[in-house]
Amino acid sequence: MSHSKIPSQVLAQLLLCSALALPLLAQDSVPVRNRPLVAIIDSFLRHPAPGPLAQAVTESAAVRSDVMVNMSINFLPFLKCDQDSDPFVKVIHGMLVIGFVAGNMREQLRLGRNGDQPAAGLKGELTVYDVLRAQGGTYRSPELDAWPDTSAATRLQAVADSLAAMNGDPCAHHAGG
Repeated sequence: MSHSKIPSQVLAQLLLCSALALPLLAQDSVPVRNRPLVAIIDSFLRHPAPGPLAQAVTESAAVRSDVMVNMSINFLPFLKCDQDSDPFVKVIHGMLVIGFVAGNMREQLRLGRNGDQPAAGLKGELTVYDVLRAQGGTYRSPELDAWPDTSAATRLQAVADSLAAMNGDPCAHHAGG
């Protein structure tokens, strides 16, 4: 039996096609009926800003019966701790809240079942926070910065569980709070 070599150009094209298909494979785990909304959520998480994407996420969360997002000040401490009346800060807070809702909702849509997912909400919130900071923003949240490293899913779940059980003031790390 003769083995022929695959020409390097063909191999390069196969690798490129495989790389381009990876985002599609990630959506394979999402039920087909939920894929359009998950695509909107993913776009918002990559590019958080006021506008149509943010509006689509919030409106979907409000009207869909197949998602449930429980909001707790413990997951959104900046709303209580940072009483800055600057309109810019209020917009940032809004984007962080939508990030929490988007992450929470995305996980429910991926699973195909209704049920609050606060760890995924935190992931969305922190994703938005990181994107906004990477864009050169000057906004900082001492509360979010004080959370332990959540890069691993198990640590993220542990932080979510800890925040859910917290009875104290979420502003404990806030200067002057």
